Amino acid sequence: MKKNTEIALTLLLVIALVGVAVVAYVAGMNPPAQSFTWQVAAQISGTGNQDTTEFSMNNPWRVAWSIQKQSDNFFFLAVYIKNGTGYSPIAEADATETNTTQGFVPVSYTGSFVIRVIAMNETEWTLQIQEPVVKPA
Repeated sequence: MKKNTEIALTLLLVIALVGVAVVAYVAGMNPPAQSFTWQVAAQISGTGNQDTTEFSMNNPWRVAWSIQKQSDNFFFLAVYIKNGTGYSPIAEADATETNTTQGFVPVSYTGSFVIRVIAMNETEWTLQIQEPVVKPA
């Protein structure tokens, strides 16, 4: 009986060591995700309706937007990506429905873009085009 117990314990130890080796190998293949911060690539401010000039982004990015809230504000923005025949809408934000004064619109596409802002009653707005930057380790 003692010999069977020793064999079982040895087998469990071998299985545990193999498990640890597999976990270490997989962890080496998939290093932990790097942390990043957002860097402002461009800032645009205005009032009322406006389209930005075309700009290009080579990585996923986001629009940080803010407005100066007044009574009866209407604020809507749409991000358009350039395609073969013009532009196609890919993301939007509507501060009127959510009654907010700031937010973010993530964009996972790369390419050339235009942002259209529709803002009534001379609503003042600011857009920041932000791109991720990996923090040094």
